[in-house]
Amino acid sequence: MKTPFDTILRLRQQELDNLRRDLVQSVQEQKDIVRAITQLSITMLREIEDHSQSSQGFSCDRYLAACRSERTDLQDRLVSVESGLVDLRDQSRALLALVHALENAAERFRHEHQRAASRREQDASDEWALTHHMRASRIGAAS
Repeated sequence: MKTPFDTILRLRQQELDNLRRDLVQSVQEQKDIVRAITQLSITMLREIEDHSQSSQGFSCDRYLAACRSERTDLQDRLVSVESGLVDLRDQSRALLALVHALENAAERFRHEHQRAASRREQDASDEWALTHHMRASRIGAAS
């Protein structure tokens, strides 16, 4: 049965689906950044180790500085993504609470509508029984 809440409920559920999709993407981005930071750190450690074992006097300072800069950028991006995740989770919680409230309101509406229909049906049945009883009483009294 349709309720006045159906349209808004459907819209809010679509918003919730979009938020879930955004959350999944953000979590994946977070994992990718962490993986990139880890890989970059491993690369830097290998470069330092290779340089320390090398007897040649080549300097890897510029390369390591570039790696550190890239790692800092990745860490800043990670902080931003994690902050966005917190916001998305907060939005999801609030929207989920709203969806539950709308679902409850729609259910109450259906229940009230069904109860009113049952009451009308019972009233009609009572009216019919009363009319039938009164006719039977008149016929019995007339005989």
